[in-house]
Amino acid sequence: MLINFAIGALVLFILVMVVFFTPPQKLSMPFVARECTGHAWKRKFPDAEAQTIREFLYLLTESMGFERKDKLKFLPEDQLFEIYRSIYTSKYILVDAFECERFLKVLSDKFGKAEDALFDACNSSSNITLGDLFQLVAKRG
Repeated sequence: MLINFAIGALVLFILVMVVFFTPPQKLSMPFVARECTGHAWKRKFPDAEAQTIREFLYLLTESMGFERKDKLKFLPEDQLFEIYRSIYTSKYILVDAFECERFLKVLSDKFGKAEDALFDACNSSSNITLGDLFQLVAKRG
């Protein structure tokens, strides 16, 4: 009986350590090699405030588990699922940490857009880009 308790406690401890103390994901190519992409975002969305763009990209890096300093390594043309696949490089992944779903949820919360609309947009196109998502959430009304 005591051994079962000890094994259960150990498993719980390991799970807590994995969930709460997982180091940030490392960016892979081509993202890691990029300089600041702020100019590309301003060219694509000239009327958007820089702070809004940075907040959008911060939510992306947080949701994907990247470091905050990497937020300006992503271009408007980057596809959401390509970023996801840069984390999970094997095609045989059975479990993930719901990074894309988390990103859409925090976008919905932050920008006040219907979560269903964001999920529908992603489901309708596996090629949806960060620029497409930014346009959906940043437009007024």
